[in-house]
Amino acid sequence: MSSLLSHSCCLAAAAARSSWQTPVALGVVAVVGVWLVWRTWFVRKSTGCGGGPCAAISPEVKRLKTRLAQK
Repeated sequence: MSSLLSHSCCLAAAAARSSWQTPVALGVVAVVGVWLVWRTWFVRKSTGCGGGPCAAISPEVKRLKTRLAQK
């Protein structure tokens, strides 16, 4: 009988620990999820050469971009 009592005591202690662990774990997952979405959508630089000067762009395109930027 005493082993049953000690077992139920351990279950109660485990339930008390998990009562705060579950919301904390969900909060951590939510924060990481928001960070991943933020990093994916809002910190994205332009594709290709990373937003800086790019050697892959032809001189004609560079002149066109310059003329369009002046307007």
